[in-house]
Amino acid sequence: MRGYKAASFILSDRTEKILKNLSTSYSEPSCVVLRSKIVLMAAQEKTNSQIAAALGTAYATVSTWRNRFYNSIEFIVQAEEYNGPDSDKKLYEAVMAVLSDKPRSGKPPVFTPEQIMLINELACKNPKDFGYELSQWNLSSIAQEAVHQGIVQSISPYSVQRFLKFAGIAPWKNRYWLNSPEKHEDPETFKKN
Repeated sequence: MRGYKAASFILSDRTEKILKNLSTSYSEPSCVVLRSKIVLMAAQEKTNSQIAAALGTAYATVSTWRNRFYNSIEFIVQAEEYNGPDSDKKLYEAVMAVLSDKPRSGKPPVFTPEQIMLINELACKNPKDFGYELSQWNLSSIAQEAVHQGIVQSISPYSVQRFLKFAGIAPWKNRYWLNSPEKHEDPETFKKN
C-alpha cells in the first residue's frame, strides 16, 4: 500500500542557520520555535509522524507547517538571492513571515476609541449638569446619556463598566468625606452629623 509522500525540500546554509537560531531562541514566540524545529526536521527527510512524536505535537501541526514552508520556498529563494544591503535581515524577515501566523479576520470593534474616550469623559462630569437628579453617576445613567448625546447609537451598562474599569474611572466614588461639598458649604451642620 502506498502512503502519502510528505513535501521534501533542501535548505540553503543561510536559511538553515536562521532556522537553527530560531529553534533555540528564548526570545521568539514558542510557536515560531516549534515551527522552525518542524522545518529543520522536515529538511532531514523525517516523516510527519516521526517529527510529531519527537516534538510532542500533533501530526496535523507538523503537516501544516511543513506544507506551508514547502509552498513558500520560492519566496525564501527570492529573499536569499537579494544582494543589497541588509540581505541577511531580508532573509530573516522572509523566514519569519513564513513561520508566523497569518492575519486572522475577526469581528471589528463596536465602539471606536473616540467614542470610548467621550464616554469616559462624560463619566467624569457632574450628572446634574445634564439634568439628572443624581448626586453621582450610575452605569445605566451614563449609558442613557451617551445615547442621548449621540456618542453611540446604543450601549449597555456592562460596556460602560468595562470602559470605565479599563480607564480606572469610578464616578460613584468621586465624593469622599474629605471633599464633601456639604462640609465646605455648612461646616457647623456637617460637624453635628
